[in-house]
Amino acid sequence: MTRHIAIIGAGASGTLLAANIARLGQTRVHVTLVETRPAIGRGIAYAPIDPAHLLNTRVRNMSAFADDPDHFLRWLKDSAVKATADCFVTRECYGTYLNQILEPALADGRVTRLQDDCLSVTPSDKGVTLTLASGGTLIASNAVLATGHLLDASGSTGLDSPWTTSLP
Repeated sequence: MTRHIAIIGAGASGTLLAANIARLGQTRVHVTLVETRPAIGRGIAYAPIDPAHLLNTRVRNMSAFADDPDHFLRWLKDSAVKATADCFVTRECYGTYLNQILEPALADGRVTRLQDDCLSVTPSDKGVTLTLASGGTLIASNAVLATGHLLDASGSTGLDSPWTTSLP
């Protein structure tokens, strides 16, 4: 029997979780990634806002896979990005990496991408039922909330933005 896991949110946390479940679970687990934004892996931290914004962690510590610590560095080299294990690359570059690590699992069906907004998660006799903004529902064995920092109507998290160029 295949287990179905719904991950609500496809920023860094949701994308990394989906990639690792797909990689380790093989065919025993199906993941549905529910995200309103058009791009996977592009939450607040890794959206292409300013190409000058760098990661605050070295390349050697940013692999998506704990058992393959050089994965990100190899991806950078394969992508023709000049980088070393000790350098800091842009947040936009890491967002692209997050997006691309899911491509194999999306292509072979281990992960399904659903562009929608999840309004609620309710326990059910089959696991959980997600109510979607589109009017549909999704039934899964389990659900993971990976919603990150929620934005208010103005696009703010309510926290001071680290991306502003003005100093207090």
